[in-house]
Amino acid sequence: EAIKERIHRPVQEVIAEPLNIEVEQATHRMLAAWAESIADGIHRYADHNALDLSSGVTLSAFGGGGPMAVLAVAEAAGIDTALVPRLSAVFSAHGIGFSDIAHMAEEKLEANTPEGLVRTLDKLRTRVSRDMFSEGFQLAQCEVQSWLLVNGQRTVLDAEAPAVDGVFAPGDEVLAGVRAIKAVKRATLPDSNQVDNHPIRSDSTRSLVAADGELRTVPVVNVEEQAPGACGVGPAVIEESFWTCMVGNSW
Repeated sequence: EAIKERIHRPVQEVIAEPLNIEVEQATHRMLAAWAESIADGIHRYADHNALDLSSGVTLSAFGGGGPMAVLAVAEAAGIDTALVPRLSAVFSAHGIGFSDIAHMAEEKLEANTPEGLVRTLDKLRTRVSRDMFSEGFQLAQCEVQSWLLVNGQRTVLDAEAPAVDGVFAPGDEVLAGVRAIKAVKRATLPDSNQVDNHPIRSDSTRSLVAADGELRTVPVVNVEEQAPGACGVGPAVIEESFWTCMVGNSW
C-alpha cells in the first residue's frame, strides 16, 4: 500500500488535481500524451521514407515494458497491426544469438599524410586484435574492414593496402576506423507452421478504470496457457511471465 501511495501522490498532485480528474484518468491522459510524442517521431520517419503507415505496417514491441503501451502508440500513429515477440522481455539478449562477434576502433589520424594513416591503422588493428583475442580469436581468423571518415564522409579502404591519394587534404578532419568480424554459428528459428485458429482461453478477469472513469471488467489471457492459433478481441489483458499487454476495444 505504501508503494501504491508513493506512485499515486505525484500523479495526483501534478496532473490529476490541476485537471480536476481522478488519478486513474490522469494515467490515461499521460499515456496518450506519451504515445502521441512517439507517434510524431514515427510519422516523421514515415514521411522521410515515403512509408504508408496505414497499409502493411506492423509495430513491434520489445523489452519488458514495451508491450504494455504498444497499442496506444499504434493507435496514435495510425498503425493497425502490432507484434509482441514471444521473447520480448529478453529481446536484446536474444538478438546476440543471431550476431557475429565483432570489435571496432576509430581514431583521428596522427597526421593527414599517408604515413600518418598507416601508423593510425596499425594502432587500431593492434587494439582490435587484442579485443578479438579476449574473445578467443586471432585476427587472422576474422574479416577485417578499414575505412576513413573525411569531414563526415565515409570511404572504404583496402585493409591490406590502403590507398589515399586525393582522399583527404591537410586541413580535413579525418578519422580512421578498423573492425574485425568473426562469423559464428548463429541461432536459428524453427520454420513457421500453419495452425488452426481457436478462441483464447481465459480463466480470470481484472477490473480496470477506463479513460472515461468507468470501472470495467476484462478477461486476463495468460500467454503460457494458450495453444498456437489462439485468437480473441479486446478489451483484455494479455500477460506473460515478464510482460503485460493492454488490449483495447476491437484489437
